[in-house]
Amino acid sequence: MSFTITYTLMKAGWAEVEFGDGNHRVSGTASYLHDSLLSLVDAAVLLLAGSLEEQSVIFMDEPGEYQLLLNPISATLLSVNLRWYDDWASWDMCPKDRYQTSLSADSTPLEFATIVAHNLTQLWLTYGSEGYLESWIEHEFPYNQYRKLTLPY
Repeated sequence: MSFTITYTLMKAGWAEVEFGDGNHRVSGTASYLHDSLLSLVDAAVLLLAGSLEEQSVIFMDEPGEYQLLLNPISATLLSVNLRWYDDWASWDMCPKDRYQTSLSADSTPLEFATIVAHNLTQLWLTYGSEGYLESWIEHEFPYNQYRKLTLPY
């Protein structure tokens, strides 16, 4: 597995996100302005269920944002690209074609879902539902989606 992601809550309303491609790592922060964890688990659930549509996960900084693009090449191959925008492209505050590619990697839907499930498990064990909301401020822990990801099919 060459792609990795680590999602860690920091101070109120902020998370640190680290992406890796097997050769290098990219670190960024994510603001509560977008529910990045929910988007991440939703993408994992869809990809694991066999969706062949590209999924996008936004990690808003203040200013700027990372966009994680997950493009299924086949049922067993996933192309992963991380883009950096100097402003919020998801809110049309900068052109969507003005970005820097921060990393590219390959994965599989199962590997990606496993990475996301691991991060969610760590957050759940550390914070639980109330502690997560208290730390993240705006959004609840995505427990129902987490269960979809971790329950056997």
